[in-house]
Amino acid sequence: MVEDPRYIAAKRMVEQGDISTFNQLFTIIPKSIVAADMGTQNVRFTTLMNHIEKFTLQELFMLSKLFSLDEKVILDLAFSQYMEQKKSKTGKS
Repeated sequence: MVEDPRYIAAKRMVEQGDISTFNQLFTIIPKSIVAADMGTQNVRFTTLMNHIEKFTLQELFMLSKLFSLDEKVILDLAFSQYMEQKKSKTGKS
């Protein structure tokens, strides 16, 4: 599939525990690259990142393939991101 070495770097950081939320993946590889590899417009992908609950399972599983991560790992990262976004929307620390 995609051979960008940044996917491998991000995978290793997830496995080491250095990345614990979904959006942290994009500190390693730009979201524009990932969106293009998924066949998604960058604007839509940004909207999904800001509202993680709007990703479909199919999209999340496609991401798991791009990053060579288990589907459960991507779901866990997405859930962590959701909780972080929920906390910031309600103003709780």
